[in-house]
Parts: sequence; structure tokens; C-alpha cells
Amino acid sequence: DVYFVPEVPTILMNGGCQYPGEAGGKALDEFEDGLMALQFQMERSFVQIASSTGRPSVVVFDRGLMDIKAYLPEHLWRELLARMETREDLLLARYDAVVHLVTAAEGAEAHYSLQQAGGEVARTETAAEARTLDARVKGCWARHK
Repeated sequence: DVYFVPEVPTILMNGGCQYPGEAGGKALDEFEDGLMALQFQMERSFVQIASSTGRPSVVVFDRGLMDIKAYLPEHLWRELLARMETREDLLLARYDAVVHLVTAAEGAEAHYSLQQAGGEVARTETAAEARTLDARVKGCWARHK
């Protein structure tokens, strides 16, 4: 069986939440706490349900917990880990494999769009910003084994 876990930030955005930005202060802390808590819960729920079938299963996460690091200054990331009572090594160990899909803004810029296929706005980054963010996300997973 194969299970696909949707991207948590998109769930939040489609539900009306707005990313407060790196200078968001307390609002950013609350947003990231909520995002991480929901990501943990989604992962636990899908793995639990997949395990309950007794059949071989693969659970694919659109994003993982380490992706959050790419959107925060280092000191705020460390504070988030402390609030959630976890560490990077524990987050990395949750995943058997990591596949990084490169943004279309890198090498296929003509196909880079702010909108999803259905027309809803999915991102706000320019192509240059998307390339920078993509490199940051990839770097967050560099220590995965």
C-alpha cells in the first residue's frame, strides 16, 4: 500500500492561515509551533493507519519536519526545537529515505508559477527566492543517513 501525506503548510494556508514571515515575532512562534505539531500528528496518524493493515506499506510525506528549519533563522529554529522537546538527530531519524525534488525555478524557470494546477496561489517567492529557499531546504537534510 502507498499513502501520500499532504503538505502541512499548504493545509494551513488553504485553511486561511498566513505565514507571518521571519520578523513575525510571537505570531511566527505560534505559526511554527502549530505547523510542527500538525506535521508530527499527520506523520503519526498515517504511519499508525498504514501499520494497522498488516500489509507492506510506504508512507510518502510531501514535506518533512526538517523543512521547517529552512524558513527560520537559526536561533528561532533552536527555540522551536526546545519548545517541542526534540532535537535534529531525532527528526532526521524519523525518515527512512529523503527525496529532494528541485524547484522548477532551477533549470525550468518558464514552468515556475506561483499557482497550483487548480489555480490557487501556492507560493509567494520569486524564482530567485525559490532557488535560494530550495537550497536551504536541501541543506536541512544534508545530515540524513
